[in-house]
Amino acid sequence: MTSNISIPPPGRKVPPISVEQTVNKTALMFSGGIDSTAMLYRQLKDTQDIVYAHHINFVNSEGRASCELIAVRNIIEYLQKNVRRFRYSESTFVWPGKYYIGWDIITAMYIGSCVTGNIIEEDRRNASSKETQICYQIAIGDTKDDFGSYQWKSPIAQSIFLTASLRQPWLDQKIPQIIQPTANMSKKDLIENLPPELYALTWSCRHPVVNIEHNSYKECGKCRTCEGLKKIGHFRNIEFSMEKR
Repeated sequence: MTSNISIPPPGRKVPPISVEQTVNKTALMFSGGIDSTAMLYRQLKDTQDIVYAHHINFVNSEGRASCELIAVRNIIEYLQKNVRRFRYSESTFVWPGKYYIGWDIITAMYIGSCVTGNIIEEDRRNASSKETQICYQIAIGDTKDDFGSYQWKSPIAQSIFLTASLRQPWLDQKIPQIIQPTANMSKKDLIENLPPELYALTWSCRHPVVNIEHNSYKECGKCRTCEGLKKIGHFRNIEFSMEKR
């Protein structure tokens, strides 16, 4: 039997074994809804990833941007305090069209490429340690309920993300991976695995009703998201104060 092990001669020090450390840096598009909240919670609780959550204020005819932002900021505060620290940023996409607003996921994945691109460029400029292998990722909150419904949009959105992630030809092409941490779970599973006080901070309705007298927003109970929650027995008919809770 032959061996490939090389034994150093007497008196010669054995060189230290170089173990390359791998660090995951995960961007996450965060809406303040159930799916993205559950995904962010799980990434913070179940992984050691360095997490970058990003929220897009979708200002359009649906009128949900203010509700989502209230939810987002309350959830961010809760998670930073009760789970662990992470980085958070916001951007705003304004669309004045009254009848057609497009698909959130398409815009979100393009912005996601900008978020991950900024993380990569920040590391390049800061000359991260060569002993650390960094894996860049973007997490999307599709659940198993989503597959077979609007899933024709998801591959298109992912293609946009990958294309927009390409950098100048003279730079290293570090294309982030796309991960789906909640793809094997239903929305009902996500809800029932969230801490109740965290679930209570989420907002799902796409067409909130403004209650001027109470200075609040209330779920419409009619949009596809509200109807979906009714089907699984989790429609809450909640009301958000226009002020941060």
